[in-house]
Amino acid sequence: MGLFAIISEPIYDLACTGNVFSLQQQNVLFTLLLGLIVIATIRKFHEKGIISLVIVAIGASLSYIFNFDGWYYGIALISIFYLLHDMRMMKYGMSILAMFVCGLDFTINGLFDPYFFNFCIFIGIYFFIQW
Repeated sequence: MGLFAIISEPIYDLACTGNVFSLQQQNVLFTLLLGLIVIATIRKFHEKGIISLVIVAIGASLSYIFNFDGWYYGIALISIFYLLHDMRMMKYGMSILAMFVCGLDFTINGLFDPYFFNFCIFIGIYFFIQW
């Protein structure tokens, strides 16, 4: 996956910025690779609660610092889907909460941002119907 991330990066940069090399944002394969590394590290520590949270926080921070496409919320969602894979409703609820909180700008206007608020409600209704 790392090899494909490196190979596709110049094409991604060219499409997004018009330059063959740019540090503005890295393609989503880097986010997926970091998510895989986070999952492997969590598995190594046998999914211990606080250690898992620290590993996810470190992965999310690295994703944000290096401007990976998906930023910290990409790593958060990958981790939620892995850690809560057998708890269906908890997984969906935490995913919706993560999308809402990560998209929030923490102001009164951000609290009622129609894009994030409506999307989270729509996803919640969809998963509730599926359940």
